[in-house]
Amino acid sequence: IVGHSKPDKEIFQFALDQLGLEPHEAAYVGDSYGYDVLGAQRAGLHPILLDRMGAYNSEPDLTTIRSLTELIG
Repeated sequence: IVGHSKPDKEIFQFALDQLGLEPHEAAYVGDSYGYDVLGAQRAGLHPILLDRMGAYNSEPDLTTIRSLTELIG
């Protein structure tokens, strides 16, 4: 609908513009490494991978969570 799709960095920038945020001020949570993590990285956001099965636990530079409840608090 906005002319871009993940993982293009332009769709992330569109969302940032709508929120009035700079990339370094935002994190992006998604469940796809290829679409969400790589796209967010390209746009300068901090990616958080929702990895319910723990498949990416050994990635040293990747923030992972197993449930959205981990974001609370």
